[in-house]
Amino acid sequence: MWLGIASFMLTAAMLVTVLFLSMVGTLRTRRAAEYREQLQSVLLQCLFALPPPQPSLPAARAYQFLKQWNRMHESLGASDAKDNLNNFAREVGADRIARTYLRSGKLRKQLIAILTMGNLRDSASRPEVEDFLRHESPVLSLRGAQALLRIDPNALPQILDVAAWRIDWPVPRMLSLLREASPESVSEHLVRTLDASLEKSDAEVRVPRLLKLIDAAHAEQVRPSVLRVLHRLVDAETIAAGLAALRHPDDIALARDYATHPEWHVRMEAANALGRLGTREELPNLLALLGDRNWWVRHRAARAIVSLPGASAAQLESIASALLDRFAVDAL
Repeated sequence: MWLGIASFMLTAAMLVTVLFLSMVGTLRTRRAAEYREQLQSVLLQCLFALPPPQPSLPAARAYQFLKQWNRMHESLGASDAKDNLNNFAREVGADRIARTYLRSGKLRKQLIAILTMGNLRDSASRPEVEDFLRHESPVLSLRGAQALLRIDPNALPQILDVAAWRIDWPVPRMLSLLREASPESVSEHLVRTLDASLEKSDAEVRVPRLLKLIDAAHAEQVRPSVLRVLHRLVDAETIAAGLAALRHPDDIALARDYATHPEWHVRMEAANALGRLGTREELPNLLALLGDRNWWVRHRAARAIVSLPGASAAQLESIASALLDRFAVDAL
């Protein structure tokens, strides 16, 4: 009997607890939604003028504020309204809370804090943000690089130097980051970093990484460094990256020279370069690559043939009918 009574009371207590937690969760969700609507209204006012004085930011709402504030900041692009957003954030003490988050050791808080420091262009937090460049987490380190560039555009050489050896930084993310700086600045510092990297013992790691960033720079300014790389380094990874960085028609001879390289990814980049820089005169070279033993080389050679100036469907059908290699025909 007592076991039955105890079981009943325990079940009832659990039911009450579940109901209580459900009510608390619903209440928190409702309050968060109300705060989000109020904050959105104030942030929208910042688009036109600084809103009336606001109370200091409560610690319980700090993360939600920073998340919503940064979302608004990122959506504006280049806009004068960002100054109002920054002044408003400092007025309510968001900058102080973000600095506390930087030292929290918690990934979620550190990510939002670094983004906040970058958007605020908070020079006082520069040393702490700079430390994240070498953090073991690629997410934190990349976010740190972006924030550092926003705080101090003169930090670009430092960021490029780190980007050269951080193989865990995705190239598309690095390109997106570098496009926040001017192409002239990226070109100047990319050339310097490339030339300096050629003299380092780990040049075969650094140089290919840097060559992949050429799309954020003026290719003409970086071209002399690219040619120096192709004449000095002989490893396949660097050659492939150098061929991918060629943008000038006068460099077509380099692509021809590497079309018979023993490594397939070099031949693939040679095919890409022939299609990107060449004319109809490159058709024989591309047809040779179309019969390559590697699928990727055949595929890129076929794309290059299709992209040649003046290529028509009738001409492509004529080329395909003359091919004897069924794999080449299939690729085309």
